[in-house]
Amino acid sequence: MRERLDWHSELLDPLAVFYAASDVPPPAIEPVRADDVPEPYRALLVHKDDMTFVLQRFHGQPIDLHVLDRRVTSETVLRRVVLRIRGDDTAVEFGAIRIHLNHFTPEARRAVLDADRPLGAILRDHALAFVSRPSAILRVTPDDAIRRAMDLNGTPILYGRCNVLYGSADQPLAQVVEILPPLGRKTGEEHRDGC
Repeated sequence: MRERLDWHSELLDPLAVFYAASDVPPPAIEPVRADDVPEPYRALLVHKDDMTFVLQRFHGQPIDLHVLDRRVTSETVLRRVVLRIRGDDTAVEFGAIRIHLNHFTPEARRAVLDADRPLGAILRDHALAFVSRPSAILRVTPDDAIRRAMDLNGTPILYGRCNVLYGSADQPLAQVVEILPPLGRKTGEEHRDGC
């Protein structure tokens, strides 16, 4: 069996921050090889683009941001979120993100602080160059917090990734942990070949 990730690991930052601040034990998360991830999850996770764009293309609908928890300092925004299909409210991602505000233009910084759009949409809207560098693909046994956030019943195995977005000067714009819900619910089954 593969070794589970250490919750003090930088790899799971920023999600680890939210679990460390609560009395709730973290879910079981383990790294897996991309080849071990079934489709369509592999196509949704193993790429160098931002997830907002990939999820919108896959589901054929705009994606909205729902903030579950947020912490703001002068230099960073840390938030735990669910991305949902606009007008449908189907959860398409649970995650946590640490955004480094000092690497954004004033207009983009305001958009991040408004917390009403996913980071990928903000980067594209403000024409900010970035590159996505996934650092791990994950297999997740969801806990109650993840199940509630994505309206899941039971304990299916979920897949996700750890990712870092870098700006044009190779500075880190954001660290992200992104976890997808089971596919085959609503739009996922219909758009299986969407990526």
